[in-house]
Amino acid sequence: MLFSKEFLIDGIFDKKNTISETLCDTSRWSISYKRIFKFEDKYYRTFYNTAATECQDESPYEYEDDQIECEEVFPTEVKVIKYLSKKELENLNASN
Repeated sequence: MLFSKEFLIDGIFDKKNTISETLCDTSRWSISYKRIFKFEDKYYRTFYNTAATECQDESPYEYEDDQIECEEVFPTEVKVIKYLSKKELENLNASN
């Protein structure tokens, strides 16, 4: 679905509809983020960059078109395997 750059920028700083925001990558000049947001009872994913330092001048979607394609995504439960130390495992079992 297409969203206006203005809508996405306002939405980034208004966290009300943001479900998650994840740091994806960093470089010397930019920080890349993935954002999941809710709009009209559907969930969408977008990616954007910001400046890595106060000396850089890069705002979200600065180099994008005025209309940005955001992919619809769906909440899905995923099983994850973690590797815990014996102490962490004991603490986890004690809390259950």
